[in-house]
Amino acid sequence: MIDPFGGSGVTLIESLVLDRRGIHVDLNPLSIFIVATLLERVDYVRLERDFEAVCKAFKEKRPRTRAEIDGALRKYQYPRGIALPQSSDVLMSR
Repeated sequence: MIDPFGGSGVTLIESLVLDRRGIHVDLNPLSIFIVATLLERVDYVRLERDFEAVCKAFKEKRPRTRAEIDGALRKYQYPRGIALPQSSDVLMSR
């Protein structure tokens, strides 16, 4: 299967899942990056180690008081005024 407008790589990935040959073609370098990343082998030992390091760093540095949380929200900007769909599982506060 050849997909001359490969995009996110669904056709290539499905070809591989079905044990068929697939050719992904796209001019967009982001498309090539996404597909290459999806197909890259995962080093599970490294993934687990890195995940644990991120969790440890978060536990050490996370804000614990309302003042620290407010300070972090001021420091790290996030989008405001965006309406979320009703099916969203995010509770809006303030």
